[in-house]
Amino acid sequence: MVSVDILKVILARLHSWIGETCSFDALLCEVFGTCGVGTEHLITDLLSSLETGQLTIRILADNEVVGLRGGYAVVPHSARELILLNEDWLANATVSEIDAVLLEEIGHAIDRRLNGDRDTLGDEGERFSALVRGERPPESAEVENDLVTVRWEGLELIAEASA
Repeated sequence: MVSVDILKVILARLHSWIGETCSFDALLCEVFGTCGVGTEHLITDLLSSLETGQLTIRILADNEVVGLRGGYAVVPHSARELILLNEDWLANATVSEIDAVLLEEIGHAIDRRLNGDRDTLGDEGERFSALVRGERPPESAEVENDLVTVRWEGLELIAEASA
């Protein structure tokens, strides 16, 4: 089962990657349109959010997130953030597929930190994940609308999805 510890490992790898390259600021500028913000605080903030429970991972049944691998949502009227994962998909996913989806959702969380409630055009999380993993993002990610509605604990959440 995916735990917060796995997400911490991915964030630690991302943090290490930031230290090994000077292109992380350029990546943030390219993907999120926000340049020169300094990157160290983003990973520190994400790790802090995990430690305090402000950012949590939730495994949902397939019927709650039909057709999705995962998603990122903010609970209405709070600052609580959720990374949602499809239980059925997760049961059969490879480690590299899980990495890709978790990095995508981390990308959505970074977008929120950089741009507030103004969602970057396209599927910025997918672009972020691909570029961090050294892959070329699909062209569809430039214009794709990645917003979907999911149900969680009786609430309808607008999530940025990994389909």
